[in-house]
Amino acid sequence: MGSTDSAVVPAQRPAPQELVRFAQADHTVFVSYAHADNELCGNWVGDFANELQQQLTAALARDLGRLPEGRSREISVHLSEQNGPVSGDLLNELRSRVGSSFAMVIVVHDSYLDSPWCLKELELFHQAFGAQGLDQRLYVLALSAASIRKLEDSPGWKAVFNGRNQVWKSFFQNDVRGRYVPVLRPDGRAASIEFEDGFEPIRRDLVTKIRRDLMAGPVRTPAPLLAPAGAKAGEGAAADTPGPVLFGVCRPELADAVNRLADQIQAAGQAVKVLAAEDLRSGFADFAQAQALVLPFNGGQPLDDDLSAGGHLAIQKRAWLKRKRPLASLITLDLGHISAPHAADDENRAVIEEMKQGAFDEQALLARWAPAPAPEPDLSGGDDTVIRLYIESNRIERREWKLLGRRIQDRWRQLLDRQQIDSHLRLRPLGLPVDELDASISLDTADGFILLWGQKDKRSLLSQINKVEKQTRDYVPGIVAFLSPPQPRPEEAVPALGWEVLRFESAKEPIWVDEEDRDDLCDFLSEVLARHNRRKLAETPRRVA
Repeated sequence: MGSTDSAVVPAQRPAPQELVRFAQADHTVFVSYAHADNELCGNWVGDFANELQQQLTAALARDLGRLPEGRSREISVHLSEQNGPVSGDLLNELRSRVGSSFAMVIVVHDSYLDSPWCLKELELFHQAFGAQGLDQRLYVLALSAASIRKLEDSPGWKAVFNGRNQVWKSFFQNDVRGRYVPVLRPDGRAASIEFEDGFEPIRRDLVTKIRRDLMAGPVRTPAPLLAPAGAKAGEGAAADTPGPVLFGVCRPELADAVNRLADQIQAAGQAVKVLAAEDLRSGFADFAQAQALVLPFNGGQPLDDDLSAGGHLAIQKRAWLKRKRPLASLITLDLGHISAPHAADDENRAVIEEMKQGAFDEQALLARWAPAPAPEPDLSGGDDTVIRLYIESNRIERREWKLLGRRIQDRWRQLLDRQQIDSHLRLRPLGLPVDELDASISLDTADGFILLWGQKDKRSLLSQINKVEKQTRDYVPGIVAFLSPPQPRPEEAVPALGWEVLRFESAKEPIWVDEEDRDDLCDFLSEVLARHNRRKLAETPRRVA
């Protein structure tokens, strides 16, 4: 967070490191903000951090529970007022904390530019992760239109983004005063509707990225963000151009498997070299430019074990570290499924057991350097992926079905997150012209119905419910949306009228469900999902014996 002159950005930057893996991160999100803004806005940043931590924890509970022991299983939000540095050099502490965070959130208000450290934290993030970090892991929250415009015009901001038009999310009201959107409702019991409108896309994006990261395979400790003082090229820090992946000397029975892996990695475009037994006495000149050293092992007696415990494995490891190559780039490859003619003795077995800690298997190694191409997304919109929710459209309320559909799509995504359901299931709101329905129209492909209790009386509404139900052969869940206005807003829940009646505030865009009826809406969407699953099961051809 620092001054806005050109001195903010150094003449030379260290090469960016890879994005931090979730299980490696000391903090899930590093929040950069000015303390004065937090005070001015009634603890906005603190309330935001609490909401972020609670909602990410709820959405990712099952994913985090699958992580092995010793990995981070908690969502951690870094706020300097709560868990900031208490000793040491502040710049180095911030560099370490920013560089070990999965993502960064910047909160911009009047005092952001005046803080001596805000832009410095952004600069450190850019140093650590480069353009990839700005694209994938940076979220900018604006609490004031004037403040974000002023920040975008500042030299420090321009130096970091260098002509990029960085996306930012508005958390201020579009009125004359332009005040910030409060995180909490006046009673403090839950998030405000206006805040959730802006917050939900950020939460959903973070959940998606964390899940993808958790599915990406084993995690290795990253190389240091900066090379040690006085280090030469190729020592302690990765070179600008990654060198080849070296497969170390291995036992003879492992050679076929190693060569097969090397061929697959090379076919993916990565330079590879496989060392031979004579390289054990060559001085390992290839280590200087290598990107990584892979040490294959099984349960067999190490080669040259008369020289030291661990034999060829220990010799290569010592040579790698002696050249000040990163420990994180020394990868052990467990090929224990390939039997050895002579099992390791007790002394060497202890070395091998130690190598198994954090070792890759063949699948994990290929995932790192020769990942399978991502499957093409299914854009066909077929029945397997589309949930059809029909919402009433009539001559008086022509647009309401679209506004209501947008809000319910948000609730649908939250339901999928909570129930750990594949996100390829898409809820598609469709307009339903109830007045034009006749006996020739079938609605058997529907997964749910919503009728609008707008300007009609109870008798008309009951008639429409009966009309819709006659168009389907099986039970399809349905609700009535009680819209206020035009209906007066009831303080109590509305009794069912054939279908359950839920209250919605139609003065807002998109239409918002009443706080007390949120759980009922989620229950309805769960029924919609169950109906879809039953329908697809019935459509699946049965195999005849």
